[in-house]
Amino acid sequence: MPVTAPVISFDAGGVLVFPNWARVSAALATRGIAIGPEALAVADAHAKLAMDQPREVSTTDNAGHGKAYFAELMKAAGVADAPRLAAGLEAVRHENRRRSLWESVGPGVVEALSALRARAIRMIVVSNSDGRLGDLLRDAGLAGFFELLVDSAHAGVEKPDPRIFAHAMAAIGASPHDLVHVGDFYEIDVIGARASGIAPILLDPCDLHGFRDCTRIRSLAEL
Repeated sequence: MPVTAPVISFDAGGVLVFPNWARVSAALATRGIAIGPEALAVADAHAKLAMDQPREVSTTDNAGHGKAYFAELMKAAGVADAPRLAAGLEAVRHENRRRSLWESVGPGVVEALSALRARAIRMIVVSNSDGRLGDLLRDAGLAGFFELLVDSAHAGVEKPDPRIFAHAMAAIGASPHDLVHVGDFYEIDVIGARASGIAPILLDPCDLHGFRDCTRIRSLAEL
């Protein structure tokens, strides 16, 4: 059955904004790792699938998730040996600290958010981030769509911990049955939303998560 609700909560990275693959490619090139932007974009979904495991989520934090993601991204693009992976991770970390890599608005995102706003759907963002979520979404031209931005670095708690959703619901005066949450990681977004009593939706653009027990969409247009 389709899931409907008066409030839609979105994850940010991997749902609204994505890494600037040209910048990632250029950073890797400084360490002699040649992976083009197109190859990185193709590797993205497979990297997420590889790291979307209970152990990965339960034993590290947002910074650790980011490190694991970029390691799996390079592996999916053909980088196998540990020294090159380590060098690539350091290059990406340095570039992301200089300016967040998550700055490219996903295809169809603006159109989908505009259509939802036209239907008077309330929208918020609940994201595991590093304190730069507000600036990131403002620079991307997306912040104005949302009545609330919850950055885990400011909230002091990360998904899948249900307390971050409780924080968001208290801020907008909503209860769990008022919301759905859209994210790109089962173990972070789906599990976290369910622990909060919120209906989850998994964004699965490459249809790799057919084995999951949740509602899936291929794009935000399906909302």
